[in-house]
Amino acid sequence: MRNFARSQTLELKDRHLRVNTLSPGPTVTPTLENTTGLTPKQAEQAAVAEVSQIPIGRRGEPEELAGAAVFLVIDGGGGGAGVT
Repeated sequence: MRNFARSQTLELKDRHLRVNTLSPGPTVTPTLENTTGLTPKQAEQAAVAEVSQIPIGRRGEPEELAGAAVFLVIDGGGGGAGVT
């Protein structure tokens, strides 16, 4: 996806269009509980194991990603293009 954003940025820059991607790490969602077939206890154990591998020691929150997305789409949002 990052390479797609970079190539599309070059392709569309003359039309003044920006292309960005968000590449979040592990994020708090009901996925472990709802789609994996794990019991609630197993899902909790999987989440604890996952968090132990994350440098900041926690999963991201959906609101954090939403804030980044809004930043990218507002007029003048950072001026970045083709970056994550």
